Amino acid sequence: MKEIKDNMSKDEIKALVKQTKDLIAYQNKQDTKKELATLPELKIKDINRGVNYLDSKKTKVKGMNGIYHEVETNGIAYASLHFALDKLSIEELAYVDILSDVLLEVNTKNYKVDELNTVIKTYLGSFSVEKTQVARNHNRFDCMPYLSVRTSALEENIEYIPQLINEVLFKSKFTQKEIKTILTQEVVNLKNGLTIFNLSSPPFKIRFTFFQECFNTISSIWLIQDSWITTAISSINGFVSKTSIVCSI
Repeated sequence: MKEIKDNMSKDEIKALVKQTKDLIAYQNKQDTKKELATLPELKIKDINRGVNYLDSKKTKVKGMNGIYHEVETNGIAYASLHFALDKLSIEELAYVDILSDVLLEVNTKNYKVDELNTVIKTYLGSFSVEKTQVARNHNRFDCMPYLSVRTSALEENIEYIPQLINEVLFKSKFTQKEIKTILTQEVVNLKNGLTIFNLSSPPFKIRFTFFQECFNTISSIWLIQDSWITTAISSINGFVSKTSIVCSI
């Protein structure tokens, strides 16, 4: 800013100051009733009560159930994969949260983690992995858990969507050292959230408690048992074989 100001003349500085003052005065100016009356109004009766349904079609993608949405997206393609987790036990479901935390944070067969994230940022608009729940038959007390992978890319880069999904889901390398580092940082973040922001909501506390227990906090929150890490890696590597998949494009 100093360099810019030094290259301006006194008249230019004076004009900029006046322009700023005029803008502040305009923003703080109280609108008159006459001016407010010129704004368009929308009454409740003017709102269309009908539902605009998407033009969606059920399809099959290599034997998988799929849904294709024919909508205008301004040249951006979106794809979502939803792995049904109903075959997992309650104990195994806990490790799905860990899986979503460590994916994109570890090396894969063909990329170092920084290289992978560079490729994703270059060719994709988004890439996320998270556990989700969907109510069955509109009953919020009966939910189906899914591991959801959501991606987007420009149409000219659409070929990278399946390539990178395959790389992340099936070629990620889970080692004790990397998992230990990632999960230790997770505990630190959760602990800071509780301490600094006083996030006392039950879901946040439950998640924090789960990670605390995993890390044998009786001794120290920083001492992670190698045996537990081995169990976590084993569960992460093995749970995919128990899932089914739904594809939404």
